[in-house]
Amino acid sequence: MSVPPGPPPEPSEPQGRPDFVRGDGDTTGAGGWSTYPTGAEPRPYPEPRTYPEPSPYPAQPADRVQPPYRVQPPWPPAPATHQVWTPRLQPVGGLARATVVLSAVYLAVSWLATLLAFPAAARYRAADDALGVSTPYDAVSSASFFPMLAAWIVTSVWLGTARTNALTIRPGSPHQHGPAWVWLGWVVPIVSLWFPYQVVRDVWRVSGPVDRSLLGWWWGTWVGGPLVMNAAGAFVPFSGPVGSSVGALGPTALLGTAVLTVSFVLWVRIVRTITDEQERVGQEWRTGPR
Repeated sequence: MSVPPGPPPEPSEPQGRPDFVRGDGDTTGAGGWSTYPTGAEPRPYPEPRTYPEPSPYPAQPADRVQPPYRVQPPWPPAPATHQVWTPRLQPVGGLARATVVLSAVYLAVSWLATLLAFPAAARYRAADDALGVSTPYDAVSSASFFPMLAAWIVTSVWLGTARTNALTIRPGSPHQHGPAWVWLGWVVPIVSLWFPYQVVRDVWRVSGPVDRSLLGWWWGTWVGGPLVMNAAGAFVPFSGPVGSSVGALGPTALLGTAVLTVSFVLWVRIVRTITDEQERVGQEWRTGPR
């Protein structure tokens, strides 16, 4: 079916909606259509519902009252300097003094044997057979082994401790021989002629500047003195007739002991120098440089 052109005619009353009427009572169609059904007149918005006033919060008992908020005290201030771990050196002062004392005891016994060598030579010269001769020189010379043994033990302990400190002062520092040679270097044949010198040199050059002249003279006199003293004993035979060479016993022993005395004086200087240097380093590590 075709629809004639032009706008549709405005109806004079609702078409097909008999249950709806004009909201303003207009039936002419000029006021628009309402959206509420017939008989349901528009009502005003209802008044808001009122509620009773809230009751106050009940008071807490005195034993349940919360304490007032307390501000935490500030953290203590950080220390001005950080604690830095520093290695510690082993004490060597007591061992150094014991080394010097026992070395002095051995030297004193050597001097006593030297003084007794002159009358001993006269008694050997007067005897027909050396086998039946016994002199105080022989007894003191044999007894000198015990202070020499004690001096070797304490000296090796001191030198081993100083070597450990040297490795602590300068880790990885070169040492020509291992720690066992601190002990064995003095007594093993052949190598005893230079191993102790090298051990002392390596410890000293780590602890402080080495006086090579002092070190060389000490080692030369230490090797030479006992060699001369041992040669003096060769003039006294164990048995049989005694020759005229026994007269050289006293002078030879005197020369050897004199050289040993020079070695002792130089050795005391070396021990004190190494000990003082290590104690100075240890003091600086504990309290800082002065």
